[in-house]
Amino acid sequence: MSDPFADMDALDREAHRWLTLLLSGEASTVDADALRLWRHQSPAHEQAFLRARKRWRDYGRAGEALLAKGARASWRSPKPVFSKPVLSRRTMIGGAAVGSMAATAAYLMIRPPLGLWPSLSEFAADYRTGTGEQRDIALANDLSIRLNTQTSLMAPSPSGGIDKFELISGEASFARLVDANRTLNVIAAGGLSKTRNGRFDVRNIDAQVCVTCVSGEVEVVLGAASAVIGPGQQLRYGAGELQAARATDIGVSTAWQDGYLVFRSTPLSDVVTEINRYRPGRVVLVNAELATNLVNGRFEIRRTAEVLQWIEQAFGVKGRVLPGGVVLLG
Repeated sequence: MSDPFADMDALDREAHRWLTLLLSGEASTVDADALRLWRHQSPAHEQAFLRARKRWRDYGRAGEALLAKGARASWRSPKPVFSKPVLSRRTMIGGAAVGSMAATAAYLMIRPPLGLWPSLSEFAADYRTGTGEQRDIALANDLSIRLNTQTSLMAPSPSGGIDKFELISGEASFARLVDANRTLNVIAAGGLSKTRNGRFDVRNIDAQVCVTCVSGEVEVVLGAASAVIGPGQQLRYGAGELQAARATDIGVSTAWQDGYLVFRSTPLSDVVTEINRYRPGRVVLVNAELATNLVNGRFEIRRTAEVLQWIEQAFGVKGRVLPGGVVLLG
């Protein structure tokens, strides 16, 4: 097998070694600190890391082979030479879960089964939240961001009067606290949401994106198509299609920020998908006939176990609990 990583300069090779360390299952929080410092040394370092990540996506199997041959055996991360940045909690989760074999670790990090731990792109984000975790981020230029559970956000350096972010996955609320005469751009699954004075939420689950405007105006662009939405409007896109804007209940759409899950005639399959974002393990709906049953209710996020009990009682199903927090409903 040819080595897909052979034709690289010194910086690209170093970025590849960093990524190999991440995939090895042996990375520590010290390594995470050092990697983030390395990435922020210059735009060239950041671009080298992004190229390395793309190579792993394109050559996943080849990457596994390299790991199996001990590509990282003699390399460790350099010690940071200046103060460490603050990392989000649980940034380095998943290493132990992937197993002891390096090749297996690479495969499972790129394609995590049942979404039980973060994928590679999520793992390398600037900001992350774990399962059931929310986080508030206060940034320069009067920007405020709240991350919902299982959310990964990239934050490139601002440039040209534009604050840029990429929502890799999950859900986040963005707000410009004052009119700073700057544009806020949020990329998600190939689409762009931008505003100068708005507050809006972006949800990106499996490359299906929903943008909700809470105040001000938000322009959403996908390819050659674009639309502007105002307060109380919502817009969805995915698979290259930008759907028409529609009215939404802001109280329902933003309930997660108050600690609640609100369902209004929501198919049970969608309810189960949402629950899985807030609890460890995985709930699996094994009876397909139950998927279309509608759920109405308001539940506290911190009491997801009660939601499962409600489902069992409402639909007469029994949950079978398996190791690892897996629950079979049906």
